[in-house]
Amino acid sequence: AFAGRVPANGTVIANFDDENARCAVQELNRKILSFGIENPNADIRAVNLTQEARRTVFTLVQGEEELVDVSLQVAGLHNVYNALAAAAAALELGISPKCIAAGLAKFKGAGR
Repeated sequence: AFAGRVPANGTVIANFDDENARCAVQELNRKILSFGIENPNADIRAVNLTQEARRTVFTLVQGEEELVDVSLQVAGLHNVYNALAAAAAALELGISPKCIAAGLAKFKGAGR
């Protein structure tokens, strides 16, 4: 049923740090674009991660290529995962890493 919601030429973006997500997409007959922090096999990754009280900085990597440094104005690994999912979607659409980093830097989070 899940694959039926994604067009045959579509792309599924999945968190490869999550075992359930990896399992859910492994048998789909769709292009998979994975992201993660801990899984070195993920297509899109955050490396050189530094967390501060209200800021998180990391380098966005695709494959083995360091694309751009990202500065999130929010803390928490959950925000890094959200940023990686957004970056994966943007990269799939052909948006430049520089524009992705600029967009992510503008995110303030709820209540800010």
